Amino acid sequence: MSEFSDLLTQYRRDAGFGTGRGFYRKAGGRAALRCTYQQYLNIETGRSVPKSGVFYAAVIMLGIWKDQERSRKLCKAYLEAQFGGGEFLDFMLRSIGPVMPAAGSQSSPLRKAMQSNTRSRLAPLSQEQSRLIRKDAVHYWTYHVLAGDSGYWQADKIAGLFGFKTGEVKKALGGLVKVKVAELGKKGYWSPYRDRHITHEKPPVPQRFEVAPSMEHLKKIWGAVEGKNGQTLFHRYLFLRASESQLREYYPYFAMSMDGAGIYDTIDKGGDTSFVVVEATVRRMKKF
Repeated sequence: MSEFSDLLTQYRRDAGFGTGRGFYRKAGGRAALRCTYQQYLNIETGRSVPKSGVFYAAVIMLGIWKDQERSRKLCKAYLEAQFGGGEFLDFMLRSIGPVMPAAGSQSSPLRKAMQSNTRSRLAPLSQEQSRLIRKDAVHYWTYHVLAGDSGYWQADKIAGLFGFKTGEVKKALGGLVKVKVAELGKKGYWSPYRDRHITHEKPPVPQRFEVAPSMEHLKKIWGAVEGKNGQTLFHRYLFLRASESQLREYYPYFAMSMDGAGIYDTIDKGGDTSFVVVEATVRRMKKF
């Protein structure tokens, strides 16, 4: 085993994938990772070093690029596995030069607490589970009511909350139970995924870091239930002209802020609890 294969395996586990086979399947297989399962297994066991396209795909699928320190560590190990250590590797690393320091030390108590909270509650979904939840507004919100509350629910109560038809909710509940993201007990429906951070199936690897088109579908689902209660609680923007490739160096800062908001997640009803969406968005307006 090389340092690179050890790190890749560790980061795959940190992302919530217990086995290489499980990650390979849920990531989308050969179409997404650009290699066969045997080739991926050879990479994790240190028998081979991946081509740059396969390495890049794994980085995207595991979300490693969001963490600058982990990205740098893995890239250094990858270069060493490709070219060996010694003067040539030192030359390449010196040529790349220093990078922007990570937003907050990995060793700080707050950073460790945030990472521990996220990882302990991480629950990757299968492709079938992910696609059913995101099928439409009825399935999506029915699931999140069950997963976002400590109580038990009936179809008519969920329907009344969102203005859905009871029959539609019953059908959605049946499907959610079938794929095991919901269960029916004596008191009503509930989800074994409540108080967990689910991760949906990853979209095909893009050529760059742009957001997948499936995100637009998700935004429509969010908007379907906002109605009169929907309100922007906080907003801040910065308009600028910038190099897209250079601006990506700032993405880990956004990612860390998003992870930090997760500590406020709760399944207990309070006086002012709501379903909220916390977003960090970088939007291209026009090439210039």
